Amino acid sequence: MSFTVVNVVEETSMAVAGIDGCRGGWFAIKGNTGNWSFQFASEIANCFENSVAKCIFIDIPIGLSSTGFNREVDAYARKELSPHKTSSIFTPPVREALWAKDYTHALEANRAITGKGISIQSWNISPKIIEVEELLLSDLKLKNLTYEAHPEICFKYLNQGEVIVASKKSPEGRRERYRLLERLDSTLVKVVDHAMKTTQRKSVAQDDILDAAVLALCASYASGDSVHLVGNYCEIDEAGLPVRIGFGVP
Repeated sequence: MSFTVVNVVEETSMAVAGIDGCRGGWFAIKGNTGNWSFQFASEIANCFENSVAKCIFIDIPIGLSSTGFNREVDAYARKELSPHKTSSIFTPPVREALWAKDYTHALEANRAITGKGISIQSWNISPKIIEVEELLLSDLKLKNLTYEAHPEICFKYLNQGEVIVASKKSPEGRRERYRLLERLDSTLVKVVDHAMKTTQRKSVAQDDILDAAVLALCASYASGDSVHLVGNYCEIDEAGLPVRIGFGVP
């Protein structure tokens, strides 16, 4: 089980974390205001070794539709980003489709339950959904303090309620998001800079780093009793996982 930890400052027990899935595994920024570090890990469990957290924001669906439950939070998330960025919110597979042997069978399972198909992008993250789900179901405390979060919604609320329209994969979009983070926490962008320079693009994209950063910063605003929920929506799926999308406001 190999993973790499790179710290810009001395690492302490993390207060919050922002985690984004990436091509090579998972990229996390964790700590608190003025004391941030980053970590690239091949497995999600490694992001929590020897750490104590108060709030974790992760960009992965938590809680799924199934035969007896309908996940509705994605519709609320699209309203948050309407009209410019609704396409950045995709509906995850139903629970029964997660374990399908291939995309064709996943489509069949999804249509049997919802009457709708799923995108190939949604199907491709099934292993990461399973990885997070198994970890949370094995640890009640971790399940309670971990929130699904969406980077574009977090950027919106750090940007005075205005959605950033430019694509996060474009130079303009990356600059706009970077400058926003820089205005709010100059220490955090030092970690972003270091991560950009020292991680390999084949494993961690630049937008993965910015996404983890905004999740961490929003989690720092949201820790404790200050977590806002998209649409004030929170339900429990058939596996016992909370279905909610969190964000924080400065």
